[in-house]
Amino acid sequence: MRQTLLFAVLAGALALGSTAASAGWSRHGTLTTPRGTYSSSASGGCAGGTCSRSGEITGPAGRTVSGNRTITRTAPGQFSSSGTVTGPNGGTVTRNGETSCANGTCTHSGTITGPNGGSVTTNGSVTATPP
Repeated sequence: MRQTLLFAVLAGALALGSTAASAGWSRHGTLTTPRGTYSSSASGGCAGGTCSRSGEITGPAGRTVSGNRTITRTAPGQFSSSGTVTGPNGGTVTRNGETSCANGTCTHSGTITGPNGGSVTTNGSVTATPP
């Protein structure tokens, strides 16, 4: 569960914008904690208004969590996103959502569906405040 949460946080840390085209990227790293060493790798890129990334994290016991995420600019200030995270036992969580940005505020709504078919709806907004 912690590995799944860690991957979700790392995946969310990747800010994806809309660009006509950009070079792909990849990264590899390790994190050592009192519980052991975690290794990670990820790659991604953008083209034609769509940015995607995929990656995995392997924990000290050799168990791996993998995932992918795609964000597509559907119109100015409008974005659609989808992704999956698959745990070490094969259970997959899917995420789908829509984001709209205007006048310094971005509003997001989405659905997260667990491996057993249960789902939750998420909603939220962020407003930039000038200094």
